[in-house]
Amino acid sequence: NLDLGRYQETISDQRVTQNQLQSQEGAFRQWIAKLQTSITEAEYQHKDALNQAQNAEERVWETQEDIRTVELEVEETRALIADHQRDLSALIQVIDALSAEIREKTDQKSSSFDRLQELRNARDKFGLQIEQLEESISDIFTNFFDTYGKSLKEYEGRLQEEIEELPIIRARLDDVRKEVNGMGYINQMAEDEFAEIKEQHDFLTKQLTDLMKAKEDLNEVVERIKTQSEELFLASWRQISQNFQQMFRRLFGGGRAELSLVDPDNVLESGIDILAQPPGKKLTHLTLLSGGERSMTAVALLFATYQVKPSPFCVLDEIDAALDDRNIGYFLAVLEEFARDSQFIIITHNKHTVMGSQTLMGVTQMEPGVSTMVGYKIGHQADGDVILDESGEAAVDFDKEGRRLSSS
Repeated sequence: NLDLGRYQETISDQRVTQNQLQSQEGAFRQWIAKLQTSITEAEYQHKDALNQAQNAEERVWETQEDIRTVELEVEETRALIADHQRDLSALIQVIDALSAEIREKTDQKSSSFDRLQELRNARDKFGLQIEQLEESISDIFTNFFDTYGKSLKEYEGRLQEEIEELPIIRARLDDVRKEVNGMGYINQMAEDEFAEIKEQHDFLTKQLTDLMKAKEDLNEVVERIKTQSEELFLASWRQISQNFQQMFRRLFGGGRAELSLVDPDNVLESGIDILAQPPGKKLTHLTLLSGGERSMTAVALLFATYQVKPSPFCVLDEIDAALDDRNIGYFLAVLEEFARDSQFIIITHNKHTVMGSQTLMGVTQMEPGVSTMVGYKIGHQADGDVILDESGEAAVDFDKEGRRLSSS
């Protein structure tokens, strides 16, 4: 198709050139006709000049000069006409050659078109054969499946292998038949059982995949929760540690205390070491302190934690058992401050702690073997804190056995 286009383009160019040459030939012919007319006119003029020469001798020489001039022009014109005739002959030869070439290209175009038609017909023929072969292949696959119950696509990979000679294949087929006969009974349901087991396997595999994905998702969630927990724990830890130092100095009237993690790399499972330095002593571990110091340190840690996460209700069970009167005073002063926002129930045997509360509740035996619940308000009078009666106005007192004596 590309060659045919080029040939057609060349033919168009040659035709344009031919038209131009034909136009030039027409112009030359017109010019020659004019020259011939001029020659004829010159001849007439020559004759007139001869006639005039007989009558006018004075103009003979001028006429002769004109004649010679005209003759020279005629000779030049004839020479020019000869040159143009030669050029015209050359152009005619070129036109003839181009015409022959055009005829040759036209013949080649016809041949190429015939070849193109032959190729198109061959293409349509081969396309039809391909469709027929595809239908035949489809029929072969269908017949093979109907006959043997298996898809021929399973053996497509072996189609590219080199096929052995027919006798060898037949011998091998006989050997296979002997092996099959020697196998004895064949379970005809094996394929169905395999399909069922394969279905169970695929189902369990899918479940395993889902479980593994769920496990990964849970691990990701656990890791995210662990990270957030560590961040929250460290934030609370730093605040509690700071509050613990302040509360320790407040309860002991000085000194310092520290909290440290046993395993800083695993804060969620790490233990906590408590180091304390009461006034006048060196920094040491909590276990090396006295009972009262350990109790006061524990109270400091309790209130430091309470400052970070307060509660509206708190129960303290004999927290003051190992405290002396001085430390109980520090303890009650801090407790009174926290009691503004929370309600504290303290189980105690210490009188100072009892008198520092607002309400006293207890169990006593007014009669042998009979337990009685009692409750009193703690009031403030001029001589100190007292236990008030049910009216909340008069003070009451008890003997050593817990029996009420009298109101005052």
